[in-house]
Amino acid sequence: MKNNHSFRVGDVIVNSWGWEQTNIDFFQVVGVTKASVKIREIAGDYTPSENAFLAGTTVPKIDEFTSDEVKTKRVGSYHIGGDEIDTIRFPYGTGRKWNGKPQYESHYA
Repeated sequence: MKNNHSFRVGDVIVNSWGWEQTNIDFFQVVGVTKASVKIREIAGDYTPSENAFLAGTTVPKIDEFTSDEVKTKRVGSYHIGGDEIDTIRFPYGTGRKWNGKPQYESHYA
């Protein structure tokens, strides 16, 4: 069976969302079907910025699951600059495959 998407078991999905602040959620792919993924939320490792107040970067903690809950999400696609990337819709934001780089995150108090 060929998947209609590029996600594989073990991939990390990052969801960046927020209004007047940037929140980051990480999920790890634990199963795949032709049109969907099974994901579990994983923890992030936050590093405060030396130059910005209440901001910093975060990276995922691979295999450090925050709960036993497994969610099934359909995979869609989004076109950016002529490239098509696989995406996952969340109630807040759109997830994509993590690029391996620390993600910007900001907070209120």
